[in-house]
Amino acid sequence: MQPNQPPVSPPPSGASQFDFILNNGVNSKGSRGAGGGGSIVKRLLVVAVVGMVIVTIAVIANSILSKGNKSDTETLTKIALQQTELIRVAGLGVTNGTSNSTKNLAATTSLTTESSLVQVSKILKNLGHAPDPKSLTASKNDKTDTTLTTAQQSNQYDPTFNTIILASLTSYRDSVKEAYGLVTKSGDRQTLKAIYGSIDLIVQNQTAKN
Repeated sequence: MQPNQPPVSPPPSGASQFDFILNNGVNSKGSRGAGGGGSIVKRLLVVAVVGMVIVTIAVIANSILSKGNKSDTETLTKIALQQTELIRVAGLGVTNGTSNSTKNLAATTSLTTESSLVQVSKILKNLGHAPDPKSLTASKNDKTDTTLTTAQQSNQYDPTFNTIILASLTSYRDSVKEAYGLVTKSGDRQTLKAIYGSIDLIVQNQTAKN
C-alpha cells in the first residue's frame, strides 16, 4: 500500500503549465532587445547629425565658390567687352589718323589689346563661360563714332582720338586691376598682371606726350 501523497493543485484557470517558460523567454529577450534597440537609435541619430553637418558645409562651400566664379566671370566679361571696343576704335585711328604719332598709338593699342583679348577669352573659357564674339560687339559705342566724325570735319581728329583712346585705356586698366584682385588661380593672376603692365606702359607714354 502506497503512502498518501499531498494533492496537486490544478493550474489557474486559463493558464498553461508552460507559461512560465514563455514569459521568462519574452522578458529576457525584451530586456536585452530594449537595450540593443536604444543603442542602435543613438548611433543612427549620431550618423544623421554628422550627415547634416557635412551637407550644410558642402552647400555653404559651393555657394561661396559659385559667387566667386560669378564675380570673376562678370568682371572678365566686362574686360573682354572693353577690349573689343578698344580694338575697333583703334582701327579707326589707324585709318583716319593724320599724324604718325596718332597712327602709332592706334596701331600699338590695337595689337596689344588683340593679344590680351585672346588671353582673357581663354580664362573665361576655363571658367566655363567662353565669350561669344557676336555678343562682344554689343560694346560698340556709336557716340564715339559720331564724336570722331565731327572732329574729322573740323580738323581735330587726332587730339580727339587721343583723348578718347587714353580715357578708354585708363578705364580698361582699372578693370584689369579689379579682376586681378578677384581671381585666385596663380596663372590667371600672372596673365592679368602682364596685361595691366602693357596697358600702363601705353597710358604712361601717352600721358607724358600730353
